Amino acid sequence: MYSTTAYLYQQIQQVILIDTSGIGSTFDRRWQPVYAKDLKLNLGVDNVILFQFLNQDQKPVNITGATFTFRMISQNGGNLLYAKELVILNAPTGRAKVTIPSADTLNFQAQPASWSLEIS
Repeated sequence: MYSTTAYLYQQIQQVILIDTSGIGSTFDRRWQPVYAKDLKLNLGVDNVILFQFLNQDQKPVNITGATFTFRMISQNGGNLLYAKELVILNAPTGRAKVTIPSADTLNFQAQPASWSLEIS
């Protein structure tokens, strides 16, 4: 009998939160990841996506009291495919996650899509 080992890697996305508390409230730094990985959702398994919230200086941001919603949007931006609230793992260090259950992935069609986070 043959067996195949498969690994699902942890998907960690860094998110820059702009500090708007200063005078002028402008974003004065450029930050663009060179080797950013695409998010991939796998059919039939629970997909966990971890988020690390950082400021312009690449330091963790305290996200206490914030509510984030993960939104998956069609490539043309016309349809909202999925939305779910993030679970805060560690608010002082800016860590949160979203878990997309395997039952929800059965309703997805294979297609490229974009994602965004909504804060309230």
